[in-house]
Amino acid sequence: MTRLWRAVFFVLLMVNSVGIALVLTLGRILPASPEISFQFGQGTTRSLFLLDIDHHLSFQLARGANPYPSMSWSPDGKQLAYVATVNGHSDVFRLDVECTSLFSVCGKSVNLTQNSASDGEPVWSPDGRSIVFVSERNGAPELYWMPTTGGAAYNLTHDSASDSFPVWSPDGRMLAFYSDRSGFLEVYVMNMDCLRQIATCPSAIHRLGGGFNSLPAWSPDSKQLAYFANGDLLLVPSECLARSDTCADSAYNLTRSPFTDWYPVWSPDNQRLLFQSNRSSQPQIYTADVQCESALKDCAKPLKNALSYSLYPSFSPDGHQIMLLSNDSNSQELFLLSVTEGTVRQITHMGGQISSARWRPTAP
Repeated sequence: MTRLWRAVFFVLLMVNSVGIALVLTLGRILPASPEISFQFGQGTTRSLFLLDIDHHLSFQLARGANPYPSMSWSPDGKQLAYVATVNGHSDVFRLDVECTSLFSVCGKSVNLTQNSASDGEPVWSPDGRSIVFVSERNGAPELYWMPTTGGAAYNLTHDSASDSFPVWSPDGRMLAFYSDRSGFLEVYVMNMDCLRQIATCPSAIHRLGGGFNSLPAWSPDSKQLAYFANGDLLLVPSECLARSDTCADSAYNLTRSPFTDWYPVWSPDNQRLLFQSNRSSQPQIYTADVQCESALKDCAKPLKNALSYSLYPSFSPDGHQIMLLSNDSNSQELFLLSVTEGTVRQITHMGGQISSARWRPTAP
């Protein structure tokens, strides 16, 4: 019997070894596939995963990540910035993504901030050389800049108000963010040419204006900023934001409805927006052509075949697919909607709460 068990163990060992060897060579023999990173888990600590869509493979990148918003890809898709709690406070980590095994955590993490205050909300610069993040090391949340290799962090805002949710323009020239320095939450924009003399950055900030507004989203060509205000989605030219504090006065209202339209997402060709709306009996995804004359007609149309109660739409880098997060009370899963065929397919079966899903950028 002992010999039999030894033989069985040897066979299992060989099968496992072959399986590992196969996984180690997947990156070399399989064609490139779109990939999505996401968080999975419950409570305040989650794991990061990378999903190879076409080959149905999931890789665990890291454990112990903080929930959304806390994840940003480098422009070349080789690294990921995320947030994890260390000794009771949150730090920003850089993750080198080199996934070749299904059987272990495959990312290599480096703590970039290592500060006793809470750091979070990292966003990668479009040139891949720096990260802007939010830190409370001076008391109130403020924006800080640091190289992606680590080192000293520099305060960009120097204000007693709360500054948060930084969003780089794709050309790297401007940075939109939230602030309540006027007494209520508004979008502000920083001219990032100030990095040449970083001490000038607090004076390189312009207010969007117009009262409460939020959810800034840059067009892929960086020429326009979409944002949410008074239940509608508005568009403003970037050239105005670089020089004025009253750009909201000339903003174009794209949706103009008695309903609430929010969370704008641009198509890669700059031609339309996806957004969430409560126009029907349940929240759904809608789309609108940004050239539509909303004063003459309703520009919003339901996204065909999109799931009911779906959230956070996002175009794939090539614009051929739209990622959707189902909003089920028991679990949240990811689905893909084909733009050309209109078909929908479920791509995760985690049986729990998925959040902070991001398309992995394709190498230029």
